[in-house]
This record gives sequence, C-alpha cells and structure tokens, in this order.
Amino acid sequence: MSVAAVLENGPAAAAGLLKGDHLAEIDGVKIESVVDVRRTTARTLPGKELRLRIRRGDEERELKITAGNGL
Repeated sequence: MSVAAVLENGPAAAAGLLKGDHLAEIDGVKIESVVDVRRTTARTLPGKELRLRIRRGDEERELKITAGNGL
C-alpha cells in the first residue's frame, strides 16, 4: 500500500515515513490496503511501539513508530 500523506508533526513523520513509501507490514502483518492498516492498528494503545516494514524505491527498511492518538 502506498502512503498517500504523512502528518508533519505526527508519529509517522517522527519515525521517518514519507509520502510515497510502500507500507508492506505492520508488526509482521501484511498490508495491502488502508483497511488492513485500520484492522492492524485498531486496538493499539498510544505509546506502544510498532514495527513497520516499508519499501522506498529499491530499498526495504524497517521503521519503529510509537503510536499516538489516531496513529
């Protein structure tokens, strides 16, 4: 799933996620749509750290994001 936008001062920006990154997994769960993101993060409490596996161009990376209100 391609990231459409990242809030400037949000947790995703702080973790290094960029618009256009391809979000492949959250905590080992394969992500194919925004519905998958919502299902995977629905019960995540603020302050919990999640692992994101992303692709940026030809490079695969793992980012750690600390969940906030509304992730």
